[in-house]
Amino acid sequence: MQPANTPAPRSRVLGTLSVLTPLMAIPVGLIAVSVADGYGKLGAAVLVLFGAGLIGTLLAVAALIRRERWPWLGVLGLLAGLLPSLILLGLIFGR
Repeated sequence: MQPANTPAPRSRVLGTLSVLTPLMAIPVGLIAVSVADGYGKLGAAVLVLFGAGLIGTLLAVAALIRRERWPWLGVLGLLAGLLPSLILLGLIFGR
């Protein structure tokens, strides 16, 4: 039993969602790229990568602020949220 002063750890919903955000962005990206034409395909891919990175990062930060049960899940979500942005930067500045 926990003392009355300490809050109980919260569930791990936001941390789990932050890890799954890049995986959820794959079908959205495929749909956006298949609908677009010409340079719109590149724009659609950029928007999906940026959106996945932004949403994943925000969910990870929210999980850490809420002090969810497994703090490492939020950190893993933060890395997973930054991964699409790093891929995008590699595509832009790569050879």
